[in-house]
Amino acid sequence: MEITPAKPTTTIDVLEKIDIRVGTIVAVEDVPQSEKLVKLAVETPVLATPERPVPIN
Repeated sequence: MEITPAKPTTTIDVLEKIDIRVGTIVAVEDVPQSEKLVKLAVETPVLATPERPVPIN
């Protein structure tokens, strides 16, 4: 009997395409004329990139 995985395996190429970012929700507002939609204000940390150097505190 051969055991097969429940889900297909994911390659590293697929994982490298994922862009996960973390932020803090600082405000939530209702959207006019909508029962389920809300507007979020999210504060994200400043990321250091070659175009944007590491901030000095």
